[in-house]
Amino acid sequence: MTDLTADAFVARLRGEASELERRKYRRYFPERHDEFMGVRMGAVFAAARDFAGMDLNQIERLLENDAHEVRAGAVRIMAEQAKARATTDETTPEPAEAEELVSLEEADAEEKSGKVKAVVPESEDDIEVDETLDDDDDDDSTFIADEEEGDEDVTDIIGDVGGDEET
Repeated sequence: MTDLTADAFVARLRGEASELERRKYRRYFPERHDEFMGVRMGAVFAAARDFAGMDLNQIERLLENDAHEVRAGAVRIMAEQAKARATTDETTPEPAEAEELVSLEEADAEEKSGKVKAVVPESEDDIEVDETLDDDDDDDSTFIADEEEGDEDVTDIIGDVGGDEET
């Protein structure tokens, strides 16, 4: 059993550190003022998996550490803990029931009357189709305000921007 303390985690990372990796980090991040131990991220993540049971107060200590790899390991430990919680049966929420979709007309009627119609067809044969609606009606006048009708077209104002000018 691993000692799940911040000190044990840092000691594990020190055991994985190399001067070669530390120099690589310095070369890749010359402007950063972080301290680098020289531990490859794969080793940091492997250690984080082993320390996934660490208490939050110990993780806080890791987050306060000056070394970049230690702080990255602390974040990875929290990610491992979150992933473990998300896959347990105890914390998995029940799927929400699907909401019934209604037509706009029904929604308007419900809003006006305050009554909700709860009719669910049992088969496709029970679905009523309103034949009075004409889908081929291209009259957009109901969507254009009266004061907008007769206004200039946008192309009359800014000109043709499509680049299809004739020469």
